Amino acid sequence: MLATIDRWLISSTNVRFRRLSSYKNVVRSIFLLTLLSLTIHSQLLYCYESSLNNTPLKCFNKNTVCRLINDLSFAILTILLPLILIVIFGWMTILNIRLSHNRIKPAIGVNIVGSPLELVSHHQQQRFKKIDHHLFIMLFIQAILFSFLTFPVAIQKLYATLTMNIEKSPLKITIEDFVYQITLLMTYFAFGMQFYVNTLSGGDVFRKTMINFRQFIIRKIICQ
Repeated sequence: MLATIDRWLISSTNVRFRRLSSYKNVVRSIFLLTLLSLTIHSQLLYCYESSLNNTPLKCFNKNTVCRLINDLSFAILTILLPLILIVIFGWMTILNIRLSHNRIKPAIGVNIVGSPLELVSHHQQQRFKKIDHHLFIMLFIQAILFSFLTFPVAIQKLYATLTMNIEKSPLKITIEDFVYQITLLMTYFAFGMQFYVNTLSGGDVFRKTMINFRQFIIRKIICQ
């Protein structure tokens, strides 16, 4: 999420926004986000209890109120809010890049007989369109995959909380616990997929950047 906001700042045509993308501000953002996350999850110290029965995990929320608070905070703050921010700032980044391309207007030269000569080639304009296309595909795939991999666990947690007082057979409890474990595992893929999405769907933009970065590291190692 912070990386998406940072990309928007870097791509902005406003100098003040670009200046906000600095190492110092990145460290501050990480610190504030960590502090906010610890504050939000501080309720776990009270709500979680070990050796519980009829729960997806042995260490789980001890009552309905705690489970509702935990489920809603997880669904809103961990899934819904990051997804909305990723889509908004991702789309704004694409608009910034498109705006910067439009501002690079074709320089017009005049030859001896007075006929106009375009200095920006059609090939360069096609390249800009190709970059926009790859960025849009990357944002779309990232949003779809993030939704597909994270929403199931939020729905399952909320369902388990709302039906916790309903009597269930041992088989149904086992199935629900298994589904919870699977959906929980899917969230780990969601938070680690960004590199692969950028590499596979970002076209030459990210692949060339990754290759250049690898060559830079190799040169640094060899020079040392």
